[in-house]
Amino acid sequence: VYTVEISAIKFVISGTIFLLSILASCFLLYVLLGNAYGEMKANNHELTQLRLQIEAKKNRIEQFQQSLIRISRDELLQGHQQVNLFKGICKTAVETLPVSRVSIWFLSEDNTKLSRAFLYEQAGSTDELVTLRREHYPNYFQALETKPFIMATHAWEHPDTREFANTYLRALNIHSMLDCPIYEDMRCVGVVCCENQLEEKAWSIEDTLFVQSLADFVSISHMNEKIRSLLREVHHSNAQLNQRNSEILSMN
Repeated sequence: VYTVEISAIKFVISGTIFLLSILASCFLLYVLLGNAYGEMKANNHELTQLRLQIEAKKNRIEQFQQSLIRISRDELLQGHQQVNLFKGICKTAVETLPVSRVSIWFLSEDNTKLSRAFLYEQAGSTDELVTLRREHYPNYFQALETKPFIMATHAWEHPDTREFANTYLRALNIHSMLDCPIYEDMRCVGVVCCENQLEEKAWSIEDTLFVQSLADFVSISHMNEKIRSLLREVHHSNAQLNQRNSEILSMN
């Protein structure tokens, strides 16, 4: 009887241990599956967010592309009146980015002055022409001539734009700037300047590419205007030569 009781006790203990091992295995499996499900859910959320970001960037790029196409196909903007193109470019940037103000500036021949050629604001108004001098803003001029763009989300503190903080930015409540140079023959001749008022704007690479494309439009227009000016000078010189030849013939 004693032996039978011991055997029964061993059987119960073995059964209990077996059940406990099964329960432990089930609990471990539950934990592993729970962790796997949690990771899968987190990864799925990350993938969803990534997909949404990619879709948003895709839509943004398509919007930029459509704006550039409209500018390139607008006969009024591509005419001889350069101010129409400047207005179209600045207005497109204000509405597409969107930002508070967009302006176009040109450097003097000696690169010591930067003069504003056109300004467009959200209200559609423009103000008087403004000239900036290198001696007052040396860091900005240096950055403009050596960097592919100036992306200043915190314009009051950014090393390339903080020179404007007290004299320009705070007065107009401008918080962010995105400037893309206008190039001709591998040389900076001006800049397209985007400014956002009231709040800071976090610029993206897509924004920069869009504004640089607008700067390229300005560059082409500026070079065409130079060519037209040279042609006018040539025609004027030819007219003077013809008149002089006529006078010589008359004298002879």
